[in-house]
Amino acid sequence: MENIKDYQQYLRGYDYTGKTPVIIDFYATWCGPCQALAPMLKRLAEQYEGRVKVLKVHLIAS
Repeated sequence: MENIKDYQQYLRGYDYTGKTPVIIDFYATWCGPCQALAPMLKRLAEQYEGRVKVLKVHLIAS
């Protein structure tokens, strides 16, 4: 599972072809539901490694 702080760099020139499913978790450290979902997403990433890509994007309030 990748933990991404600056997702903009990943979007430049990105052309998703649909070969591998992607789950993107936009989360914040202060968000209770986000924290509750985190262990489930981690298990999912481990269980489906190589078949599903799981990305976590940390939302930082500006």
